[in-house]
Amino acid sequence: MSPILTVTIDLLAFPNDLMILEDVFGKVQVKGVLEVHVRTAEEVLAVIERGAVEYPSFKKSSVNLPLSPLGHRRTEGTSKNATSSRSHAICRIRVKNLSRPEAEDGVLHLLDLAGSESSADTRWHNKERVLESVGINKSLAILKECIQKRAAVDDVGTSGVRQHIHVPYRSSKLTMLLKDAFEVASGRACRTVVIAMVNPSILDTPQSLSTLRYVAPLKMMKQGSKHMTDPNDPREWTNTELCARVSALHRSIDTNILCPYESGKQILRLSEAEFIERCTNSPGVTVKAAKDFYDKIWGLAIDARSKRNKKDC
Repeated sequence: MSPILTVTIDLLAFPNDLMILEDVFGKVQVKGVLEVHVRTAEEVLAVIERGAVEYPSFKKSSVNLPLSPLGHRRTEGTSKNATSSRSHAICRIRVKNLSRPEAEDGVLHLLDLAGSESSADTRWHNKERVLESVGINKSLAILKECIQKRAAVDDVGTSGVRQHIHVPYRSSKLTMLLKDAFEVASGRACRTVVIAMVNPSILDTPQSLSTLRYVAPLKMMKQGSKHMTDPNDPREWTNTELCARVSALHRSIDTNILCPYESGKQILRLSEAEFIERCTNSPGVTVKAAKDFYDKIWGLAIDARSKRNKKDC
């Protein structure tokens, strides 16, 4: 993926535009993105390189990818760099736990950020390059603000009281993708590693210092605090808890058919039609009874979310 300004492009299915959205559970989803199934580290590297530029080795790769003559990540010559990146690039690696199908997928985001550009760097830019620089600097500024605000959340100050601080991660597509790292109440364990690129040349000392100041707050960031679990919230149920609840709420529904391995959150992600179909595959369960049970489960989830929102306020 390559987000710049307000546009997000799929580099593996160019020029498909992508939409970055939140689902009903608050999980960030990328609509329309091409996912490639890989099994080895070599295949992962082939996909990453394929998104950037065409190499002859891709034709020998076992990864099934659409072919194109050139890579699609934008680079242009500037006064500072002959091949300056004009966008950020993001590689999302999703890992499925085959031994525990009920577990949430693991997600690793690899980001290659375009460098910020000072007014001196853009002196000889044409109008298009200037607009690109504005977009790059704006997105990096939002990222910096999110880093600083998230670091300040854990700083109780001299009063000893932790104040409410809004982290504006929804202000750009880049930070939206990194929601789990910035959201204070995120129940998902996450880690962030940043590699800062500096130039040893004395001519670039101001820019190097600026880069180091940019990433310094990351050392203070802590993992988001886990919220208290609600035993009545279906989104918190494991497969064992879900099966026990289903048996208690509707004895006629066979849990081996409805939820053989799914957690509560996964069962709520089923479409209404699929949920009802699974229920009616159990002997003696009518469509009406299945629909009522679907509404009951979702009612518990909505009540739990409303209760949590009131507590947060």
